[in-house]
Amino acid sequence: MKYSDAQNARDESDRATIEAIMNTISTNMELYEAFESDKRNKNNQSFKKWLLDMVFNTTYKPETRENPPKVNP
Repeated sequence: MKYSDAQNARDESDRATIEAIMNTISTNMELYEAFESDKRNKNNQSFKKWLLDMVFNTTYKPETRENPPKVNP
């Protein structure tokens, strides 16, 4: 993740996911329609949230004392 703060990381994750969806419009219209229909169709609202949450939870690993950042000397 580009940012270590949880909210900034979430914003970056959501932005990158939306960008990836937009880049697949020409090859995967079903994915794009399912993702975008959330704005208009409450029956599909959970797909967009599920996808954004899944990407964020898969990629965001906050730094802890047990898992300090690796620094190249």
